[in-house]
Amino acid sequence: MKNIKIKYLNVCPIDNKPAKIEEILSYGECQESYQQFKKKFWQLIKENNCQSLAFASNFCYLYRQLKKFKKFFNSRFKSRPLKLQLYWAKRFFLGQSFSIIAPTGFGKTTFGLSLANFVQGKVYYLVPTTILLREIKTRFEQLKLNKKILTIEKTKDKEKLKENFDVLITTSQFLHKNFDLLPKDFSLVFIDDADSMIRQPRNIDKVLKLVGFSEKDIANALKIIDSKRAGDFLAVDNFRKEID
Repeated sequence: MKNIKIKYLNVCPIDNKPAKIEEILSYGECQESYQQFKKKFWQLIKENNCQSLAFASNFCYLYRQLKKFKKFFNSRFKSRPLKLQLYWAKRFFLGQSFSIIAPTGFGKTTFGLSLANFVQGKVYYLVPTTILLREIKTRFEQLKLNKKILTIEKTKDKEKLKENFDVLITTSQFLHKNFDLLPKDFSLVFIDDADSMIRQPRNIDKVLKLVGFSEKDIANALKIIDSKRAGDFLAVDNFRKEID
């Protein structure tokens, strides 16, 4: 019986061309790309020459960002990030908005602190209570980074928003009452204890607006959710076509 040669379509990470399984196992890419670069795919990724990698440039960027994040995390917390924390970081660097579901002690708050200090641009760190706000402020200060932390405990302190800051820490109650005063150019909005936020639907809308969603985007998403709950999947498809 003859051996069957298998060729996979759109599998070469650099040019998206077909490749045989032997090529991928040998080079991590198709043979044509290997002959062009004279190096295996993983060597190219480690060299961080992302622009030359075409279809693989996003993967290369992700690898580079994760490497920087791991180094930063280790330097500040004197330990390596957990695999779960790296998975969350990967999702953030891929541009995803997501909710973290994990038991107490799995490093959710530590991840939030590390990411808030790692990213460039303004960060909004939201907490449910004043007690947690003070705790988070203390933990930020302990890291001793060159970041200006602005903590607002009371509504009367809202004038501080006119000051320059890198990280803003407030309660969700402050967000609810002072949304119009907040800047709308945050690179990251991190919600510590998202369960409490979910119980306040008006605040969810405000957070979505802070990260760039419009009223129309939110209304469309709610229509899709309501249709799914009702089991009307035809309506879901129609709504998605309208959005596209």
